[in-house]
Amino acid sequence: MKLMIKYAVVLACIVAPILFAGTSRAATGDMTIGGKLGFATSPAPGLGTGLGVIFGSFAYQFLDNIPPRGNDGLEGVGEIGYFGWSGNGASVSNIPLFFLVRYFYTVAPQLRAYGETGLSLNFWSVPGASETDAGFVSGVGIEYLLTPEIGIGGDMRYNIVRPRWWDADHALFTAFFNYHILAPRTAVTHRSFSRRR
Repeated sequence: MKLMIKYAVVLACIVAPILFAGTSRAATGDMTIGGKLGFATSPAPGLGTGLGVIFGSFAYQFLDNIPPRGNDGLEGVGEIGYFGWSGNGASVSNIPLFFLVRYFYTVAPQLRAYGETGLSLNFWSVPGASETDAGFVSGVGIEYLLTPEIGIGGDMRYNIVRPRWWDADHALFTAFFNYHILAPRTAVTHRSFSRRR
């Protein structure tokens, strides 16, 4: 529990300056839904590499035009998935929930890279036992926009989680497909003033 409190404090220290620095900027309201397929490194000795899917990925862009570049943004992300491992006659599965803040950097009009950090909630299951544990997550990724609405890419994420029976830290490597629901853009209006004669 003490470890999780430390992670939460570190996360708050990272995210708070970004949030307060950008509060004068307009939120775009863009949303993203998608799915991921990939593999995960072993969370315990002898299990080997596991396979899994993130079947529910949702992001909401709440800040845009972050200075000094002016075309970067900040998103809140929620995801749910399933990963399973087996080896040495044992099997382990995890249903992770991820709650992330993602900063994306516009490399080119159709290409963006991002870094993300946040918390995870992990529902572990082994034969005859189960456990739920919180974790700390950080990762990086890149997305290419085929159209303004459709994007593909890949990411790597490290999940630091410590069940009571082992240290289950592991990395996730996934390829993804995203559909972007773009918020309507409001027209910019300019005030006109009558000239004094």
